[in-house]
Amino acid sequence: MQLRLMLSSLQRNLEELMESIDPVQAMVTSSAISQARSKLQHTAFIELGELCLRQFYQECPCVRRWGRYILTAVDGSTVALPREAALSKTFGGMQPQQGDFRPKARLLERYDVLNHLTLQAIISPYKQGERTLLKEHQGWDLAGVTGLDPKTVITLYDRGFAA
Repeated sequence: MQLRLMLSSLQRNLEELMESIDPVQAMVTSSAISQARSKLQHTAFIELGELCLRQFYQECPCVRRWGRYILTAVDGSTVALPREAALSKTFGGMQPQQGDFRPKARLLERYDVLNHLTLQAIISPYKQGERTLLKEHQGWDLAGVTGLDPKTVITLYDRGFAA
């Protein structure tokens, strides 16, 4: 239910789900689903994403290629975070000359530019540089995650990485 596109309220989606499972005991509150969702580990979403990528590249006849190659790009960026104490402590941020402290994080993403898919994303503290994230990214197992032969993948890097 978390992964499907919800076009109506959470409560209505819960009622439909429970009615399809057990029409007699179809009572679930939206608070119950929120509490259950908070117990999910973030690794569950990573594993589900990797499963979807592997299935896409191995089974989808519509995989777009440039010649015989999958074309990917790697770039880094920063993201502004909500002003929460826990986020500021974990990710840090920047103090502008004027104004309040702004929590920020550093991102690195590997993206399939023809199929519009994120293959890998790393989020880290703001003080960590893109090149440090690139080192972490280079240990990532492309073949293991996607099932692709690395010889059939061309990766373009932002010009800052070469420096």
